[in-house]
Amino acid sequence: MNYLLIGAEFNNKGAEAMTLVALKNIYDNDKNANVFLFSDWTRPSFKLKKELTYLNIPLWYVRKLCGRKNVRCYKQRIKDFIKFFIPGKKSAFGTYNKIKKILKTIDITIDISGFAFSSKWGDEDTIDWISQIDLMEKLGSKVYLMPQSFGPFDYKSNFVLEYGKRVLSKCELICAREQTGYNLLKELGLNNISLQADSVLSSNIFDIDILIENYNNNERMYIERENNIAIIPNARLIDRGGMDVNLLLKFYKYIIDNYVEQYDFYLFAHAGEDIALCNLIKENYKTDNRVKLIDYVLPSFVFEKFVANMNFIVASRFHAIVHAYKENVPAIVLGWADKYKGLVLDVDQQKYQIDLNYYDEAISAVNEMADNYKSESEIIKTRVIDIQKQNCYNFLKTIGIKRYGNK
Repeated sequence: MNYLLIGAEFNNKGAEAMTLVALKNIYDNDKNANVFLFSDWTRPSFKLKKELTYLNIPLWYVRKLCGRKNVRCYKQRIKDFIKFFIPGKKSAFGTYNKIKKILKTIDITIDISGFAFSSKWGDEDTIDWISQIDLMEKLGSKVYLMPQSFGPFDYKSNFVLEYGKRVLSKCELICAREQTGYNLLKELGLNNISLQADSVLSSNIFDIDILIENYNNNERMYIERENNIAIIPNARLIDRGGMDVNLLLKFYKYIIDNYVEQYDFYLFAHAGEDIALCNLIKENYKTDNRVKLIDYVLPSFVFEKFVANMNFIVASRFHAIVHAYKENVPAIVLGWADKYKGLVLDVDQQKYQIDLNYYDEAISAVNEMADNYKSESEIIKTRVIDIQKQNCYNFLKTIGIKRYGNK
């Protein structure tokens, strides 16, 4: 069977982790699966045992195929029309038509976007996301949305929600990661929804070598001390969450200054855009070897094993926290969206989600964590065991081998 993954990529390590979990579940249930990705803008830094097929189809063309033409469509069509008459220039429409033929062969479409249907990204970005699902439904594929966050829905145009409701109502299954998102979808009148934990958190630990070819384990860095704390910032806290960068740096500095005698600190970027923040934190500790800067992004599966060596982490990247929880490592959580509230609730860690607008309370939470991380680890362990009794990919067991839709 042919499968298409929407939202799959390897740059953001959270998306990478969700992609690997999706591939593992697909191959477990269909040894002969052919897996396609909507975009080729990002490739893994490691070699997969089974190659993926990347379809470089721009979102403006997806809209065109859905009958939702806009200014971008017309501009791109004009550019490609001009290229047709210029020697040495290659028009892309022949390629796009080939991709459309491939899309018609897709049996199952699985969206693992994580967080796409929200007015935080604006009207146009949401319409782009909906259009991908709309197209696959129109081409006869069955569509499943794996656990992700939804909302808020404060769009400028009523059309966005009307379009979203119409398209999502045709999906086979929509998994909401948090109760707030589930409730918002219910209010839209959708009945094909289920409340499910994050796919990475709910996946049992599996041997990554099943998916990856001869990975070089040299990146499994040496841990020098028994007591360690990781700080994992997130640029979204500032550009989406409105966090004052100076307040954020002050908070990180307090933690390091007060605990550096007891702990080694590791500054991690879980996405490339966060390296700059790690560098800003390190500026205050240029010659202090107890504060270690990791100035590149680790593969998600390497990070998960490395974070297991931490006593606790201070993190703002959703899946960095997920990886920590999977290894029973507690976290001080600075979140910029509702999805963080749902995550800490899943593992009974609400008191450690902090708001720097209440700075003294945030500091108290850090101090409490330093005193109680061992007992919090046991709480997390119990909750994760319960969460992993369910698997959002169980639908793959019932699909069978027949093709769907009007191919």
